[in-house]
Amino acid sequence: MLLFANQIMALPMTSLAAMLILAGYYSIKPVEISKVWRANHVSAFVMTVTLVATLYLPVFQAILLGVLIQIFGYIFQAAERVKIVQLTPTADGDFCEQAVGRKAPDGVVIMLLPYGSLFYAAARDFEEEAPEAEDAMQAAIIIVLRGRETIGSTAIGVFERYAKTLQRNGGRLFLADVSDSIRAKLEKTGVLATIGVENVLSPKDEITASLRSAYDHANTWLQRTNSASPAVNPSSEEVKMEK
Repeated sequence: MLLFANQIMALPMTSLAAMLILAGYYSIKPVEISKVWRANHVSAFVMTVTLVATLYLPVFQAILLGVLIQIFGYIFQAAERVKIVQLTPTADGDFCEQAVGRKAPDGVVIMLLPYGSLFYAAARDFEEEAPEAEDAMQAAIIIVLRGRETIGSTAIGVFERYAKTLQRNGGRLFLADVSDSIRAKLEKTGVLATIGVENVLSPKDEITASLRSAYDHANTWLQRTNSASPAVNPSSEEVKMEK
């Protein structure tokens, strides 16, 4: 027994090495690797860097490097420029997408649908791409948030500034299809009170019906505001001028 002591002592290490080799072999799935490689350039880059790192670094350091790269990749993708389209009602009760104008017109309902993330710098992009409202009188702008479960503090700040800009000129900002989680965030930050509880609308099951309800709500507010505006009496103005 003592004659083969060195060989017997090496058995645990060789068994462990065999188990690691077997586990590594079965963890390699060519089909999944092909999917990751073809999915997008960021995923392919992270996979390649992690693979090369395992050849020169300890396994845990290589995995940590891959995780960090993936996090930065997510932040980069989240900061991609957002696209905004205008939803215009059609004669058959549906909505069509149109290009967004540079400035918000006076006394008109505008419905905006943002595509892409509203986190980080993308929220700033939304602020830049949205119609300018500094000179718009009594404009009603709707921002559709359907399908979004959360937004960041940057987007909340953008909505607050946009609402205040519209309100200075007698306009209103409406948020349509707002989830319960986003509503809770707006309430905690005080932005819900700034926009108005009645102007933050919950989603309906049917998409078109939900959009139509939000559009009609804003249009009703606009008509009520226009009817409540005091009309100018020309004769009284002339009397004042004569005096």
